[in-house]
Amino acid sequence: MNGKLNKNLGFSLMPFAFLFLFEPGYTILDPLPDFIGYSILCLAIINLADLNHRISEAFNGFRKGILISFFRYLAIYLLNTFFLEREQSVGLLLFVFVFAFFELIVLFPAYKSLFEGLLSLAMMHDGSAIHYKKRRRVKVYDRSSGNYVYAVKESYRNATEKCYSATCWFLIVRNAAMSLPEFTSLATNSSYEFVTLLRWFGILVTLPIGIFWLIRMCRYCAAVRRDREFIDNLSQIYLERARQNPQFYVARGVCTGLTVLMIAFILSVDFYTDYINLLPDFFFYALVVLAAIMLRKYSPSWKPALTFSAIGIITSVLSHYSAVSFHEEFYPNAIRKNLAAYNAFYKMAAFHAVDAVILLLTTVFVLLLLRDVYRGYTEYARTDDVKQRNEFNRSFRICATLSFIAALFASGGSVYFVLCQPFYYTGVWYFYYSTMISVLFNLIFAAGLAYFTSHISNSVKYNYRRYL
Repeated sequence: MNGKLNKNLGFSLMPFAFLFLFEPGYTILDPLPDFIGYSILCLAIINLADLNHRISEAFNGFRKGILISFFRYLAIYLLNTFFLEREQSVGLLLFVFVFAFFELIVLFPAYKSLFEGLLSLAMMHDGSAIHYKKRRRVKVYDRSSGNYVYAVKESYRNATEKCYSATCWFLIVRNAAMSLPEFTSLATNSSYEFVTLLRWFGILVTLPIGIFWLIRMCRYCAAVRRDREFIDNLSQIYLERARQNPQFYVARGVCTGLTVLMIAFILSVDFYTDYINLLPDFFFYALVVLAAIMLRKYSPSWKPALTFSAIGIITSVLSHYSAVSFHEEFYPNAIRKNLAAYNAFYKMAAFHAVDAVILLLTTVFVLLLLRDVYRGYTEYARTDDVKQRNEFNRSFRICATLSFIAALFASGGSVYFVLCQPFYYTGVWYFYYSTMISVLFNLIFAAGLAYFTSHISNSVKYNYRRYL
C-alpha cells in the first residue's frame, strides 16, 4: 500500500495464502476462511501488481474472492435465521450453487491473469524458474546408426502452466464436491437420507487434490524465490518506481481505506424478520475498525474512531443477543403480563439505546476522519484561493451535517423500533409502521454515508490523477 517491498516480492508470503485455500468445504461452510487466504494473496502480489497490468487484474479478481468468501458466512447466518427448517435444504442448495458459480467465473480469470503476468515478467526480466520445463533422459532408437542412444526430452508445459492447470482442476473439483450432494434435495424438497455421506465422500475426493495443489504451489513459490536474478531485477525496478512516484502510494492508501469505510456503511443496513436484524451492526463496526487502522497515517481522528467502533462491536453483539434471547422466549406483548418478559424487554431496549449512542459517536469521529482526509488529500490542499477554500469547506459542512442528521435519525429509529414492538398490533399507524420507519431511516443513513465517502474517495483520485 505504501511502496514497501515485500520479502522476495511476496513469494515468501504466498504459501501462507494457499494454506487457507487448499482445504475442501462442507456445504457452504469453509473451515479455513478463504477471505483470509485471498487477503494474504492480495498482500503478497501487491508489488507484482504495480509492475504488471495482468497481475493487477488478478489482484482485483482476488479482492472479489474476498467478498464472495465473506458472504458465505453471511449466508450461513441468513440460512439459520431466515429460512424455515423445511426450507433449509433447498435454501442450502441455492446458496451453494450461487457461490460455486461466482467463485468459478471470478477466480478462473484471476488465476489466469496472475500466471500470465508472471510469465510476462519472467520473459522480460530473466526469470528462469517461472519458465522452467522438466527435462529427462530417454532411450531412443537411432535409425541411422541402428543403435539405441540417450536423448533429453523436455516437458510440453512449463512450471507455471502446470500450476495453472492444477489450480483449475482443484477449483472445479472443490466446488463440484460442495454443490453436487445438495442437488439431491430437489427430489423431495427435503434433505436426502444419505446426503451427509455424500458430503463426506466429496471431502475425501477433494482433500488429496487440495493437498497436491498446495504442495505444487508451495514448491513453485520456493523455486521462484531461489531465482535470485529475477527477484533482484524486479526488486530494483520496483524500488526505483516507488522513489519516483511516492504520491501514487499515498493516493492508493487513502482510497483503499475509504473504500473499506464505504463498504462498512453499506453493511450497516438493517433488515428485520421476526423482530431480528438479519445484518447485525457488528459487521459495520468491524470494518470501521479496519478502515481506521488503514487511515491512521492520514488523520489524527483515527484513534477515537477506532475506539468507539471497537466498543460498538461489543454493544452490537449484546443488543443482538438480547433481541434473539427475548424473542425466542417471549412475544412482545407479554411484558404486560409477565414480569420476566418485562425485565428482559427493557434490558433489550437499554442495550439498543447504548448501541444507538455508540453509532452516533462513531459516525461523528468518522466524519472528523473524513474531514482530515478531505482537507489533506483533495484539491482543498492544493488551492491557496480563500474563496475556493471557503466553497470547499461549505460543501463539506453541508454534507457532514446531513450525514450527522441521518445518523441521528437512524440511531433513534432503531430504539424507536424496539420500544414500539409491544404496541405493534394496537392499530396506531406510527406503531404499526415502526419497522418501515426504522428501516427507511437506516437506508438513508447507509446510502448517504456510503455516497459521501465515495465522493471523497473520487476527489482524492482526481487530485492525484497525474500519479495514478
